Amino acid sequence: MAAARPRCAQQKWMCRVQCSALTSAMLPFLAWGCGAERSPTPTATDWLSGWTALHADDVALPNLTSAWSNGEGGSGREWLIVGGRPGGAGTIHELHGTTWRRHTIPGAGHLWWVHGDASGRRMAVGDGGHVLRWRSGDAAVAIAQVPSLAAAGGQLFGVWFAAGMDHAWVVGGHAAQPAAPGILWRVPFAADTGAAIDQTATRVVLAGHQGMLMKVWGADANHVIAVGDGGGIWAVAGGVWTLAARIGDDRFVGVTGRGIHDMIVVGGTSQGTVVRGDASGWRQVAGCAGCGINGNLAAVAVAPDGTALVGGARGYLALQRGAAAAKDLRALDPPLTELDLHGAWLDAHSAVFVGGNLTNPAIAAGTLLVRGDPLPALPP
Repeated sequence: MAAARPRCAQQKWMCRVQCSALTSAMLPFLAWGCGAERSPTPTATDWLSGWTALHADDVALPNLTSAWSNGEGGSGREWLIVGGRPGGAGTIHELHGTTWRRHTIPGAGHLWWVHGDASGRRMAVGDGGHVLRWRSGDAAVAIAQVPSLAAAGGQLFGVWFAAGMDHAWVVGGHAAQPAAPGILWRVPFAADTGAAIDQTATRVVLAGHQGMLMKVWGADANHVIAVGDGGGIWAVAGGVWTLAARIGDDRFVGVTGRGIHDMIVVGGTSQGTVVRGDASGWRQVAGCAGCGINGNLAAVAVAPDGTALVGGARGYLALQRGAAAAKDLRALDPPLTELDLHGAWLDAHSAVFVGGNLTNPAIAAGTLLVRGDPLPALPP
């Protein structure tokens, strides 16, 4: 990693030791078409080239935490980017074609994650048990706050669902009570108010788990994974959640994959860690004490060729390939931002990383890195 740029010295609030922020979602599959002639072998993509900072350390923006797209291009494309300011308003930026629309949710604080499906359902979750739902193109979002979580200061850090499901999985915890059990709830879509969620959500207790759950992701409705504190990777099969693996005792923050044949988990609080899983099990492929990986990792997306794009503290963006363990990852040097990357999404047209001043979130600023088809600038 390159030394900190001069502006870090000028903006002391950006100089950090550790990212306490929390980061992913399902990625689309790409298929090669069949033709009369065999296509030439594609040249390996250099996923570190072509990145631009659409916003870098932008104090006019809130902290940005999560991104999602519908996978389409041109006028049909839709991107969602969420974030907020602690104790202030949550924000949803919604792009249709070339035009952003901003939803402001007073008092919601950070919205930590956003997700959608092919049927047009959209959901974001965040501080104080806030759950926001809308459909693609809606002029407004439906705001619900779960009473039990609001009273206890609970935070929701991740959400996942897929088309055809009648429920969503949400995860979270209580930052002020690190030893308390994490939140893993099965929330029916029919529960359209905070009180209804409290009354109808199925609360899953993970045996032996203490601490927060940070993210949840599924290859499909029957194969869902949750990660968080304590190095645990939890999976559901047949409606029953079990511990699939425990790798170390650190915090895992992000999870994604191309299917059950290739799943990626990232995290760490002082040294970044990358773990990959498939039908044969889970293995650590990067990160260890003394390794050159920069700080914690929180953001992860996976390319069609299996390359994992990972991001974390102080703008660290790097690549991980294959199942062999590596002490160091090839990283973008110098980084394009001083802020902490927390969310990532990749489709056939664009790759996006988002982040903010998440170690000192009270002094908010947003960053948005883009590769591929450009996105218009976010409205302040």
